[in-house]
Amino acid sequence: MNYGGMASTVVKSLACAPLWMAVEYLCGFLAKPYAAYVDKSDEKLEKKLVAWTGNVSSHGLQCLFWWVYALSGETWIFDIFGWVVELEPTEARLIDRPRVLPVYIMYLGYAWHSLQKDVRRSWGNFHQPMQAMFLFHHLLTIFLVALSIEHNCWRAGVLTRLAHDPADIMIYTSKIYIAAYEKGKGSYLRVCFIYVITVIVWVSTRVVLYGWVNYCLHVMYLAKVDSWEPTHQIVCVSLLIGSWVMWILQVIWSYALGASMYQFVTTGHQPTDSIDKGQNGSAGDSKKTK
Repeated sequence: MNYGGMASTVVKSLACAPLWMAVEYLCGFLAKPYAAYVDKSDEKLEKKLVAWTGNVSSHGLQCLFWWVYALSGETWIFDIFGWVVELEPTEARLIDRPRVLPVYIMYLGYAWHSLQKDVRRSWGNFHQPMQAMFLFHHLLTIFLVALSIEHNCWRAGVLTRLAHDPADIMIYTSKIYIAAYEKGKGSYLRVCFIYVITVIVWVSTRVVLYGWVNYCLHVMYLAKVDSWEPTHQIVCVSLLIGSWVMWILQVIWSYALGASMYQFVTTGHQPTDSIDKGQNGSAGDSKKTK
């Protein structure tokens, strides 16, 4: 395997990270009128709304890019019962890799941007278990993606991104509307509806669909692992383990999301979880709220 090519991919993705910063800054700037409508005197809330709007825009663009790729003749993506065969990391995948590589570089750039952004915002707040898992999620993502591209396992990554982005869009969109509700400018029933849709999207894509991707990978690996070279075996098994760990994180977060929905439905108030504290406020702010 050409690990120089892997290093080149990582470097190119790092160069893309500032582009995502620019996208989020521009889209966040456009959110300021909405923030003024919700509560023009609440500067902390404005920062959150700007950040959430940037997240929705970034994940929306990524979702669009992945679907443009999926609809450009990649029929294997829609054959969910054929994934056991289609996900096999053969040398034949090298022919198709140049078509998907630009999308991967774009996504890896966003992963680097998200990592630095969350490390900066949660500095001094790593004792929160959920926030620690969130940062671990970023590191695991970069590792899995970079390694999968080099070892022809990138098809699993395509399915993973198609399964993940919709939930991210729903999560941050719901935060934007719920913020208005907390200021008396929203409907309780609408928030309940948004919560239900968000939970459905999260569980159906990140737990069920992504779980099916991992299951297909697992079946394929068990059938093919003995025919691979030792290095390829180690890499692919590591990717499989990493994918199952990633799936476990989605299950944990689905429970947390369900608990948040239950608390809102029963109390009418949006809970603030540890991820919120790490992502949306400084370490100093977190300490003040204790």
